[in-house]
Amino acid sequence: MKKFASVLCGLGMVAGVGLSAPAGAAESDPQEPYTYDVITMTTDDPRAQAVLAELDAQVPGWRAKVQAAREAAPAEQPVLEAVNRAINPDDYVCGATALDAYVDEILTGVDEWTFFLLAILGALEMPTYDALLYGTQGDPDYALPGDAKALNKAFSKLKKFWTIPSADIQLIGMHGEMLADRDRLTRIISVFYGTDAADSAEIADLITEMIASEPELEGGENPIFTLNAFAFSAEEINEPLFEGVPDKIVMGEGIIDAVNWMGLGTAGSEAILAHEFAHHVQFEAGLIEADLPEPEATRRVELMADAFASYSAAHRTGLNLRKDTILKVQASFYNVGDCQFDSPGHHGTPNQRLAAATWGADLAIKAQKQGHKVSISTLSDKFEAHLPILVAPDAP
Repeated sequence: MKKFASVLCGLGMVAGVGLSAPAGAAESDPQEPYTYDVITMTTDDPRAQAVLAELDAQVPGWRAKVQAAREAAPAEQPVLEAVNRAINPDDYVCGATALDAYVDEILTGVDEWTFFLLAILGALEMPTYDALLYGTQGDPDYALPGDAKALNKAFSKLKKFWTIPSADIQLIGMHGEMLADRDRLTRIISVFYGTDAADSAEIADLITEMIASEPELEGGENPIFTLNAFAFSAEEINEPLFEGVPDKIVMGEGIIDAVNWMGLGTAGSEAILAHEFAHHVQFEAGLIEADLPEPEATRRVELMADAFASYSAAHRTGLNLRKDTILKVQASFYNVGDCQFDSPGHHGTPNQRLAAATWGADLAIKAQKQGHKVSISTLSDKFEAHLPILVAPDAP
């Protein structure tokens, strides 16, 4: 008998002699308005609590390991904010965006408690870690999603525009199909949980069964599993796990699908790429560190990347986008704003991200009219001077 068979039974996926649902699961009302917090990994749903208790017994310390892996990962996770909104009541205008509507649509019909379990088990991060640790440019498993030709062209322009060493940056994609590949999934689970090959394979089977139980998750190819993009430099992360991993920009198939769904098309994809490239500019120019507490420090870094991205997108020697296309770039940043004011990963409200992107584009247009491009240090100084205006309270 598999070690995790009782977990599968608790999820309603295994039936047979000697297998019983965890205590409390049968008598719980599936219509009860339970709460599910994917950030704190807590719920008051007795069905989910029973499954988690079984996992706690079988894999002691798994929650801490998943949380540590999540915190160590450099990837942005807009989906976590989108499914777990926490609204500050007074100081800022902040609410749902098109990204929230998109998440609602792609999760329509998915059982909430099953998705909650997948989220806290780390399934949302597993394609990210797979691409980060094992993805290589040129490998078809990590091919760029969407309009790869346009993304590669924009990537080349950005490398020419920004005066940083960039020849070593790999541009790759990530795809949810890895969740249906038992070997790849087992490999990543061993990283997340620190389990041996046998237990990792069983946990992989558990996750696969959970995904298969929800047809809307499309065997792992639902965009929810790859709804992110990130820039990575091992020099910025003091973790042995990432030693030797080359500099990367990883574009998730889900985030490309999202910007297309929003009607932003290629411009939206290029905006995300420009934002991630701007992080590499920050890495190389020493612009990450600041004497600020979290979440203000993260917000500063992300708003700066938005501003730098729009600057490069609008400038004649950068992506040289038309004004109507620049508006789509700005909309991209607005739609991925979040309201997680207390989260260390807070990236800025939708209004703040739009304002930062608008500021960067306006600066580029003004600069090129004067016939020049400002240096990275000058651009940074200008941004730091403008930051208090960007983050000032905007509630009436």
